[in-house]
This record gives sequence, C-alpha cells and structure tokens, in this order.
Amino acid sequence: MRIALFHYHLKPGGVTDVIIYSIRALLSRMGKLDEIRLVTGNKENTEIVLETVRAGFNRQVADKVRLDVLEEIGYTEEGHSPDPDQLKARLLARYDEDTLWWVHNYHLGKNPEFTAALMSIANSGSRKMLFHIHDFPECGRPGNLKRLNSVLKHPPYPSGSGIRYAVINERDRRILSDAGMEESVSLLTNPVPLLPNAPGNPEGMRKALEELCAKDNPGYIPGAPILLYPVRAIRRKNIIEAAILAKLLDEPANLIVTLPGVSAQEKEYSRIVESAFKSGLIPGIWCPEATGDERLSYRQLASSCDAVISTSIQEGFGYLFINALHWQKPLLARYLDILDGILNLFGDYPRRFWADFRIPATEELKIKTQEAYQEKIRNMEPNLSDKAIKSMNSAVSKIAAGGGIDISYLKVEDQLDALKLAGNNPEWLVKAKLLNRELLDSAGRTLKARAPQMDRTIEAHFGEASFVRNFNEILSSFGTKTPSPSPDKVRESVEKSFGRIDYLRLLYDD
Repeated sequence: MRIALFHYHLKPGGVTDVIIYSIRALLSRMGKLDEIRLVTGNKENTEIVLETVRAGFNRQVADKVRLDVLEEIGYTEEGHSPDPDQLKARLLARYDEDTLWWVHNYHLGKNPEFTAALMSIANSGSRKMLFHIHDFPECGRPGNLKRLNSVLKHPPYPSGSGIRYAVINERDRRILSDAGMEESVSLLTNPVPLLPNAPGNPEGMRKALEELCAKDNPGYIPGAPILLYPVRAIRRKNIIEAAILAKLLDEPANLIVTLPGVSAQEKEYSRIVESAFKSGLIPGIWCPEATGDERLSYRQLASSCDAVISTSIQEGFGYLFINALHWQKPLLARYLDILDGILNLFGDYPRRFWADFRIPATEELKIKTQEAYQEKIRNMEPNLSDKAIKSMNSAVSKIAAGGGIDISYLKVEDQLDALKLAGNNPEWLVKAKLLNRELLDSAGRTLKARAPQMDRTIEAHFGEASFVRNFNEILSSFGTKTPSPSPDKVRESVEKSFGRIDYLRLLYDD
C-alpha cells in the first residue's frame, strides 16, 4: 500500500506532531505498507520531521518514508496563488490511482486553489481520498471562509465511494453526521505517545523558580501552589482568565505559562501577557524553561507542579487534557465541547471543569461588549445563514444575564482591566468571589486531591494500536457506496453548528 500524506507545511506545531505520531504508528503496526510520501509546501523543518519519523526503525522501514516539497500546496496570499487546473494536473501525474491521498486540513482556507484542485479530483472519482479535518473554516475563521468561497464553485464537501472523512473529536463527527455524512465520516483521534515522566522534584523546582525567576516576576508567591499551563501564549488560550482564577482561589496560586507566542498574529498578545507577569499583575512565572536550568525543564515542570490548568476557548483535540492524566496531576479546565467524547475517561479523577467564569461588570462594559459582538456578526452576514445570525444575536442579548459577565467573552484590554481590579480593588474581588463561589471551593478541593495512575486507560484509547485499528477500519470502508448529500446542504448544516458566539470571541480581534 502507498500513501501520499499532504499538509501545507511541517513547521513545529499541533498538526505536525499528529503527522509524526501517526506515521510512526503506521510504520510500527502496518506490515503491508510500501511507501508514505510526505507532501508539503514548505521546506522549513522537513529534515527534522523526517529524522523524527524514522528514528528507531531499521533502514528498510525508515526508507519507506519519503519527502516531496511542492510549493504550490503551501499557505498562499491573495494574488500569489497557483492555477488550480495546473496544480490538479501536477498532482495527478505524481500520485497515481493506487495511492491513498491522505489530506490534512484540506479546506482550511489557507490555500483555496489547492482545495479547488482537490475538489476537482475528488469529484472525478479517480483517486481514493481521505480528508482529515483538524479545523473547520466555518469555526471562527471568517477570513479563511471568505477566501475559500471566492475560489470554489461549490462547498468543499464531496462524497462518493472513494471519499472518506476523518475527524479528531466527537463534536466534529456529530456535526458532519448531522449534515448527512454519517457513513462517510470516522472518528480518528490523535495518537498519544506516553513519554516517560521525569522524577518529581517540587522542592528543586521551587528553589530554582525563586533563585532564577522570582526577581523578574514580582507577582510570584513563595510556597503557593503551582498551576502549570503548558502552552504558547496565544489568544485562544485565554491566559488572563487563568491568572484571575489563580488570584481568586482561597489559597492564591502561581500560574506558569511555558512558551511565548511567536507568530505575527500572536506576538502582541504574548507581549501583553508577558508584561502582566513582569509587572506583578499575574502571580507566577513567565516561561521558566528559558533559563535553561534542568530543574525548570518542561518535563520537570510537568512532574513537579501541583496541577494543570487550561482556560482555552478553542481546541481541536486537546493533548493538554490527556497529558494531565499521564502526569498524574489534578486538572482545572474550562469546558470545551470537543471533550464530549472523552469525559468518561476522567471518571473519579480529580478535575474541575467549568463553562462559565463570571466577573463583576459595569453597565458600560456590558453594552460595549454586546455592541462589539453585534458589529462582528453584521460584518459576517454575507457568510452566515439567517438562522445562524438570529441565534448569535439572541446569545449576545443574554451575554450579561445572571449577574456579571463571562470573562472569556471580553476583549483582551477588558480582561486586562479586570486583572488589575483583582489586584487593587478589594470590593471587586469580593464580588468576583461571590459570583464564582462554588467553582472556587471545588477547585480548591481538587488541587489537594491525589491523582491515580491512568496510563493503561490512555493507551487503550489513544495508543498506537487503537489508532492503527481505527485507520484500518477507514481503509476497509473505501469502495462502499454512501449517501451523497448536497454539498450546499452540508455547508449550511456545518455553518449552523458553528454559528455560535463561542466561536467568535472578541479575544481574536486584538
């Protein structure tokens, strides 16, 4: 069997990690695998990816993985795009009918012409194609969706006996199933490699934090619990909410964020968060790994912290949640709908999920926030159905119902104002604690709980064997005729599913 695996790039990041783990799983457990062609549009980091994928395999197996760099399939900008027909011809000439085309994030909107070429090939029925969706353009990406719609003749949801879809969470499987594609879509959760945990050394970690980091992070509280947020400081991670929660706990805690944001779109947000740490607004430490001290390495922080926290407002799979189980650390996390398919794994595990974290809000802040969302919805009207627009406007009208306002719906500047009030306004602090009393009590108890060993459970659900079994089930389904819903109806249903202000938060506008 031959596979051509397509992705726009292989730069460090979530999808690249999934590709690495997936290929290694297939190499380990699929005997009838002749070749995997990694097809990407950018040379950056490709040698490192190849080396990582091949590591530990004998030469015969390692050489099954080859690399093709086709610049035409990388991210593009308007006015600098390939011709879809020429790209189609080149792809067909390179990857024959005996090759499975495994395309990751095929319709993200970062290269609409590549998507157009793929749609033309898919509709011809000349190739077996597995469209692996990590992110939907309909999910809070209006710019991407607009670009995609400007190039494609029809929505990018073809069907047929040679077309299958893979999604990484139960929410997305349900969305496509409800759109009429139930027999074409499969849940293919990301493989989770269980790397050995470092021996815990909380005392050494705390000593290193105080010796090397506390001076530059004046909000650090010696001896207080350590909440690890192992992420880059990017907007969707909603870090200021985690900082305010750390302040509101009856026993205030330290927050650690591990990496800065580096992309052009995220650098300003990362700078704001870093400044909040360096000015003492956030209790905790900014990026302690940068010291280079082994006591503050990623593995040591994971093994020695008191708990893992996540206030992210959007994830595709959510490695952080599974890693918390592997590290045997209590988990404090904002609930996300992508968790629906794995919540049962947590059982009695010490965790506290919340869907609402409210702060006191003036009438001025409420009106300002509502008007900002209404303006955002108006700007998106050409790309939204009437039902989606009506539903979102209804949600906006209720955004401040029940007292206070959920901080995750605020702009960054307003979140920052709330963080300042949490530090210098005792009256505001008392009101905020009252609004979140049950959550704060439960979080405090969770922090003190002892976490059980969960590796067997993780392996059973997300190990290589589980991934390859699910992948093989998808392969065996090719050739079976499936219902062919109208792509327009599929798009309308998908837009309706993502037509919620949860996916349009103002955090993304700064």
